[in-house]
Amino acid sequence: MLSRIIWMIVCIIITYFLGKLAWNNLNNHKFIRSIFQGTVAFVALMLALGPIINYEDAHEKTTSAADTASSSSKPSSSNKADDSSDEKESDEVAKARVKNTCDALNSEMSKHSELDGFSMKPSGNQFKVTVPSSATALSDNEQKSLYKSVVDLIYSYDNGTNQGSYVEFDGDDGMPVAHYSYIGDKIKLDE
Repeated sequence: MLSRIIWMIVCIIITYFLGKLAWNNLNNHKFIRSIFQGTVAFVALMLALGPIINYEDAHEKTTSAADTASSSSKPSSSNKADDSSDEKESDEVAKARVKNTCDALNSEMSKHSELDGFSMKPSGNQFKVTVPSSATALSDNEQKSLYKSVVDLIYSYDNGTNQGSYVEFDGDDGMPVAHYSYIGDKIKLDE
């Protein structure tokens, strides 16, 4: 952005000086030189205004795309049934994906000794991982590392289709012990 502003300022300064020279040469009846300088001044002016015009055009397109997206996300009364059926179908697909991932990863986790006793089940379109008491007895950093390896396993499964899904870790008693924050990319232990 700063380089664009500097570029525009330089082009406007060039335009000013070349325009002034062209005007002086025109007044002194040096037509060929004034036409050349006037043309160069015009090109410099277009180079200065080009980024402004492109920025405004891109901003308008972005704004109109955002408006279109927000208006399309609000269903009209005529196609509410269509939208709810599409939403229901995509929710069912997400739930099925989570269930299939849980089934596959439960058998995968049993192959890793450090994940012995861990199990996962779907909770809607999210993951609930049951953690054995041996894991909750570890230090905070060891727990975070262990839970992060489970999250990495979930996210890497099936070419990353689960990336960004919410993952909650519960103890044997069903009480939450931790959850994974995708935004901060870290495990947060519950108190």
